[in-house]
Amino acid sequence: MCCISVLRQLCFAGPIAGVLLFTFEGLQAQQLLGDWKVVAAPGRGSPELYATDLPVWKVHDDGTNIRASHWTRRDREEREVAPLPEHLVREPLMHGYRTSLHHADGSWLIGFDGGEFGGGLWSTNDDGSQTSLVLSREDIHALYHTNDGVIVLSGVAHATIDEGKVWFVFDTSWDKAAARLLCDLHGSPDASVQDSPSTVLVVTRSAVLRIGTSGSLETLAHIPVPPPVVTSVVMAADRTIYVGVPGYILRLLPEPTGYSVQWLVPAGNAGSGKPGSSQ
Repeated sequence: MCCISVLRQLCFAGPIAGVLLFTFEGLQAQQLLGDWKVVAAPGRGSPELYATDLPVWKVHDDGTNIRASHWTRRDREEREVAPLPEHLVREPLMHGYRTSLHHADGSWLIGFDGGEFGGGLWSTNDDGSQTSLVLSREDIHALYHTNDGVIVLSGVAHATIDEGKVWFVFDTSWDKAAARLLCDLHGSPDASVQDSPSTVLVVTRSAVLRIGTSGSLETLAHIPVPPPVVTSVVMAADRTIYVGVPGYILRLLPEPTGYSVQWLVPAGNAGSGKPGSSQ
């Protein structure tokens, strides 16, 4: 399974909120990253990352090329319509953004992310008429099938809080599902993608990590200038990693001892060295 998991905190208040909710159909056009240029990284706390007119980029892998497009209201709305079992009765913490997995045996895992108000993880039978609480007051960002069970990413970034955890659900039967803590991410899992049957790439605002079902935690790269938001991550066939952030795409190139980080902008902005929107 290869899916892009995106931030739930795209509805937060602040100068970038207007950009995240601003949308035109024309901004949906995708751009090949081969046409983008490498520029110097912005300074820590740079206004270039927080400008109100800054485009917020997301990345895609179409199977042949890596592309970028603008994050829009439509992307946020997609996180609000994840499927749920037909007869699920909402409990108090079942609010906010949601994610779900429907297992082959008919049971479900359903996660909710209510930001600073809390969320949780539940398992249900096929039609949702019976539920079991798996994790309470954890904001669930993503669920990934693996060979041995389900990797669960939880966390929150709000005001001065920036934290995240990885859990593992080893029995997916709705009435037996239980989660054990695999590791602490030390940051909200803003974006993630499954890169093998047993590992997941996770991007926080300060690092790119690889998590294994055994609980292994490998830091692939540190992000020296933390962006205010991370929208998406993909890995190309050559193991190059691309991350979408405001104004830039981060390209992580595999090296013998890890990954090096490059900051990319559309070719039309490379002359100024500033982020921006390609026309």
